[in-house]
Amino acid sequence: MGPVLRPADDELVRSLLPRCSFPTAGSTVRCALSGGADSTALTLLAVASGCEVSTVHAHHGLRPDAEHDRDVAAATAERLGVPFQCVELDLVDGPNLEARARDARRAAFGADVLTGHTADDAAETVLLALMRGAGARGLGGIPPGPTHPILELRRSETRGVCDRLDVLYVDDPSNTHSRFRRNRVRHEVLPLLADIGHKDLVPNLVRSAALLRDDDAHLDAVIQSIAERAELTQRRVKCVEMAGPTVVPLICIGGGLVPERHALLCGSRKLAGRVAARLDQPVAQVQHA
Repeated sequence: MGPVLRPADDELVRSLLPRCSFPTAGSTVRCALSGGADSTALTLLAVASGCEVSTVHAHHGLRPDAEHDRDVAAATAERLGVPFQCVELDLVDGPNLEARARDARRAAFGADVLTGHTADDAAETVLLALMRGAGARGLGGIPPGPTHPILELRRSETRGVCDRLDVLYVDDPSNTHSRFRRNRVRHEVLPLLADIGHKDLVPNLVRSAALLRDDDAHLDAVIQSIAERAELTQRRVKCVEMAGPTVVPLICIGGGLVPERHALLCGSRKLAGRVAARLDQPVAQVQHA
């Protein structure tokens, strides 16, 4: 084993850290280390931030070169002087492989593991949600949080960090396979949109997702306000005052609280369900008492 790599000594690494959201120096974190550029940069930056880092690698066993991925990830952990663990997953090829692999990793790693999702991943997630016809919550993409500390970085920057520090990473060939919808969005849809828009649209998509998350959070606050002010009654219409002159007629039928069909605030069954869920009540049919 050669000398331990100290990424904090590098100027590029130090310039990227302010855009990351790692916990305070000395905090214990566990990084998912696939061996790819994003997860490798995540681990390098986590060490540079002063965290006490350990790594975990998922061996999917689906490709002949999976052993190589594991060895590259293990070598990175060794160069950084951090613990490395390999978890073998029991997966078979077939439908919904990406989703099944993701669920298996989450179950094996635990909820608090750090992942190397970037702004590019977030933009792809927004487009995939749009294709599903998702609402504001789905179109909010990947929410920022403690497990996504490099979400503001670009994929080009994670590769740049690895190249700058001369740290080997792998290119998973499945990331270019057209059988996976995300890959087509990455390699076909986003470049086409950039060509049509004459600019890189990833920042725009990330910004739109942030605005939709804010809208959804505001709607949740409004619903919570309704739920807190509402008094359940049998077959009586209650008007709940909101900020300003707006009122929301609510109808209680059989113990279920729902907005009246023509309420000023989106009297939809989806909204009714969210209100009722806050009150732990069943959703009744929208009708006049």
